[in-house]
Amino acid sequence: MIRRPPRSTPSNSSAASDVYKRQAYFSDREGFNGLRHNPIAVVVSLDLYYKKVSLRDISHHLRQVYGIEVSHSTVHRWITRYIRLLKEVEEKIRPKLGHTWQMDDMVVKLRGKPGYIWNILDMETRYLVAMTISDGRGAEEALRAIKEGLKKSGDVKVTLRTDALKSYDKAIKKLKEKVKHQNRARLSSPENNNMVERFNGTLRDWLKSKRLMGRISENTTIDGFRIYYNLIRPHKSLKENPPIRTSKDGQKLNWLKLIQYPSLFNENV
Repeated sequence: MIRRPPRSTPSNSSAASDVYKRQAYFSDREGFNGLRHNPIAVVVSLDLYYKKVSLRDISHHLRQVYGIEVSHSTVHRWITRYIRLLKEVEEKIRPKLGHTWQMDDMVVKLRGKPGYIWNILDMETRYLVAMTISDGRGAEEALRAIKEGLKKSGDVKVTLRTDALKSYDKAIKKLKEKVKHQNRARLSSPENNNMVERFNGTLRDWLKSKRLMGRISENTTIDGFRIYYNLIRPHKSLKENPPIRTSKDGQKLNWLKLIQYPSLFNENV
């Protein structure tokens, strides 16, 4: 529940009271145990961070709009803490996926060191089935990403569409016909990989706005982007809805519900 303070406050002419008048706060602290500050600060921080706002600008926004004084490092700790919790929730979700997936890898750099992000996207729902990070680009790394995606599919047999990278073919052969492979995806072909390549562009654009700390494989904030993309971010092709738009009881998703009511998402949606 969100409440607002009464309009009639003392010292209406002061800047402090102006902040007080427009400050919203949550009366229900479920899911925010141990948090000294207003839970709205966490929700706003998560939302702005994954909309490409910097940590320092989020800290400034909280101070100017809500009168909440926190450092940018505190904002980063909040994001790390709650994304770890939400990752456990997201991993339990079993969405109803289509039968054709697109897969592609993208090169990334963190402090000059190269790495790879493997992305698998379901064509029907636009759901990001898997996103794994590796130092190499071989068959073992590709296989790990595919297996991660298959955890979400249940008994659904899928066709995996990729480019001609040999690592895909070698990895899929190890799955013993569990996956049908289309490995000649080209821009000019009807069997193209345009969807996942557009996603790579979206992810790359977001990464450019961040100064991630440590090795990329250790950054919880990358997991948060997958959660944001699947459960929060509106998609034009889905009529401004995310791939998973409601919980199992039909409630529309937002950051607050994901944090406070994780049991709503522990089954198929």
